[in-house]
Amino acid sequence: MTARSQEVRAPELDAMAWLGALRGAAEAVSGHATLDNAAREVIALVGAVAGWPVGRLLSVRGGHVTHTRVWQVDGTDRYQALAAASDVGAGRLAERAVAIGDAVWTTDLAELGPIAAEASHAGLVAAVALPILRGGDPVAGGSVAVVECFTDTLDRPTALVLDLAATAVGQLGRIVERDRAQAASGEAVLLTEVAHDAYIAVDDLGRIVDWNPEAEAVFGWAREEALGRDLVELAVPERHRPAFAERLGQLAAGTDRPVAPRRELTALHRSGAEFPVQITVWTAGGDGSRRICGFVRDLSERKRFEGQLASQALHDRLTGLPNRVLLRDRIEHALARAGRRGISVALLIADIDRFKLVNEGMGHDGGDRLLVAVAERLTQLLRPGDTVARMGGDEFALLCEDITGYHEAARIAARVVGAFDKPFHVQGADIALTTSVGVAVGAVGGPAPELLLRDADVAMYRAKDAGRDRYEVFDETMLADATERLSVENDLRRGIAQGQLRVYYQPIVHLDTGVIAGFEALVRWQHPTRGLIPPVEFIPSAEATGLIVPLGRYVLDEACRQAASWVGSHPAGERLRISVNVSAKQLAQPGWSDEVAQTLAESGLAPRQLVLEITESVLMDDTDATAVRLEELRRLGVRIAIDDFGTGYSSLGYLRRLPVDILKIDKSFIDGVAEGPHESALARAVVKLASTLRLEAVAEGISTRKQLLQLRRLRCPFGQGFYFSRPQPPAAIPRLLDLGVLEGVDPGE
Repeated sequence: MTARSQEVRAPELDAMAWLGALRGAAEAVSGHATLDNAAREVIALVGAVAGWPVGRLLSVRGGHVTHTRVWQVDGTDRYQALAAASDVGAGRLAERAVAIGDAVWTTDLAELGPIAAEASHAGLVAAVALPILRGGDPVAGGSVAVVECFTDTLDRPTALVLDLAATAVGQLGRIVERDRAQAASGEAVLLTEVAHDAYIAVDDLGRIVDWNPEAEAVFGWAREEALGRDLVELAVPERHRPAFAERLGQLAAGTDRPVAPRRELTALHRSGAEFPVQITVWTAGGDGSRRICGFVRDLSERKRFEGQLASQALHDRLTGLPNRVLLRDRIEHALARAGRRGISVALLIADIDRFKLVNEGMGHDGGDRLLVAVAERLTQLLRPGDTVARMGGDEFALLCEDITGYHEAARIAARVVGAFDKPFHVQGADIALTTSVGVAVGAVGGPAPELLLRDADVAMYRAKDAGRDRYEVFDETMLADATERLSVENDLRRGIAQGQLRVYYQPIVHLDTGVIAGFEALVRWQHPTRGLIPPVEFIPSAEATGLIVPLGRYVLDEACRQAASWVGSHPAGERLRISVNVSAKQLAQPGWSDEVAQTLAESGLAPRQLVLEITESVLMDDTDATAVRLEELRRLGVRIAIDDFGTGYSSLGYLRRLPVDILKIDKSFIDGVAEGPHESALARAVVKLASTLRLEAVAEGISTRKQLLQLRRLRCPFGQGFYFSRPQPPAAIPRLLDLGVLEGVDPGE
């Protein structure tokens, strides 16, 4: 979309994918008995989300990295040689991670030590080391292992991605802690001393017989207060007690089903607050001394983190509004309700007009504040229960339920457009904005969410095309037009690549003599099935999609090459000039003046014989920047013309500031030039303005002799139009040059 902000931002975090990886890592740690097996699964989970296809687990002894324990690759043969060579040891990267107890990222493969050459040969360019800390505390326990992951892209992960990866990998420390405790002191130590899990044991009557310090912290009861108490009464919410007591009884009697390794339940704190926990339960002892044992982990923090990630996945970070994902879900539910109740749903898409210019002028921080202000105003506009969402950039969506139909949807859209009448106060300044709004209505049997979004977007584009600062309600003809434009765009892309463009040339003549002064290069498209297509049918699509840049470069190259051949082969060639239209996107291209210079040099055309035509609206978008670019072109020796002059918002001030040589009077002024004094006044004014500023005037669209005669009386020096000649293919131009004076012109008139 032409009005959308083009700023470059860091890619959005895939919060839901990371949430799944964190959950998977926790399950891998709880479900695997050995570090190797758990590490293999965790490395695969983290690598899949972060885009790190290769990883390995390194052991740490005495603070030094010693050897590789396990490798995980993406299933291809690409990294097998690297894996085979990894047992020679680690490098500085892993050692740095161990030393600081934190994740370390590098693009210097030399830090990988002995495997650097194999990593480079496999196409890897960066690596990250993620330490596994005993008990999660680098001060208390230090690193017990390191995970290294490798990637073939130089894209540096954000700090949040590194934190999430370190969190997932860090959970492997629980297995290391468990194994070391068990080896040192047997099962009793393992059950009571693991730092991060509450340990509880009850007898066959459900009375608490063991309660470690972490259980005190999790439930709020001191050990001496808990021992001997009924676990169900002490730590289980009342509504869950019957089911929990029944399960304990089955475990105590040995008649229970196989125990699941993990379950999530709701627990009760001493304060009366309920909180989520994960429990791992097993039984110990024989007849007469049977115990039911369990690890209990408080999931409150994890659930809060999961909630934050879920919110990030469904809401826009800048404005806090629902994003496209959540909006689509709400549209789906709104349409379902509409179907049941026989009502309608309206979806509006509002895009701020020319926001890119505002954003560039205010800076990204100011632009962000402006978007927040827009979000607040739109939120205040709608009824409770309606949804305002940010689709991205400067595009917002409004979902309105319980409406009566198209007329009410149109009234809402009019309010949205009107809400922008009042300026937005940002950074101490009042910023005037307008918006273009597209409206789509869904009712019983109406479109699916994706189609409703598509229809509203199509209508919004129609509002843009119709002049902005307005709304349009979707109808089927819009979709047909949009489909046709898409077809044209795809065909045009192929046409440019396959050399289907043709350049035609229309003469520009001295009006007093009829002698040819030059030609304007006009592009045509030789479509394989539709024949020769005029520019009005494909230039708008080329402008909207950016195809105008390669298209314009082709026309410039071809026109200069062709003009240079006429200059060298015809006696009249030295006095000719060739005019080429330039789009806003071309003019904004970095180094475009260098491309023009290169084209002139390769073609051999003298710079003074090239005229670049720029529309008045392009000049008005950013006068200062445009002046700089035009000055660069003028220094090459080319001439600058303002095309379609009079159709934009003309200003004598900007005409005096810009390096302009020629004013081309728009055809709409020429159509009535011979109809009377009132109709010719505008043309007379432009000719006089050009003369005063010492600029040439060229009348466009001359089609009758009466127009020619009146333009002579106004002393307009140059003109072009069907009266002299329609645009001609290159092969016809030598004949026109031989004529010297075009038919239809009486030099003695």
